[in-house]
Amino acid sequence: MTKHTSFEKHLIDMVRQMPAEALLELVKHELGVIGAAKASSAPRRARQTATSGKALTDVAVLEVVKASEGMALGEVAAAVGAEKLPTRNALKRLMKRGAMYMAGERRYARYATTSAMAKAASRRARRS
Repeated sequence: MTKHTSFEKHLIDMVRQMPAEALLELVKHELGVIGAAKASSAPRRARQTATSGKALTDVAVLEVVKASEGMALGEVAAAVGAEKLPTRNALKRLMKRGAMYMAGERRYARYATTSAMAKAASRRARRS
């Protein structure tokens, strides 16, 4: 049997508690967003679903940021098809769990799955 981290256990519990309709929406819509984020460097705005809750937002945000080399809040929000406020809250929850890191301030703030990637993305943003 595979041992899971506490974060993975939390995600599994959230998915198990989701209604079947929400899981179907996740598969139909959100996985397409993740594939698009990996395929191109420019984020694509996805169709919002009526069932987007915390679990759906956290999973989508984590997957989109994982597929990048560091993203700004607006880029993450556009890629998952959500407003900035719920996206910011999802990023905060992920940072609190240690699954996400932020480097830089204000318009140079960048999020990534490692501290080094976040710092490098923030430095690239300052140079641009």
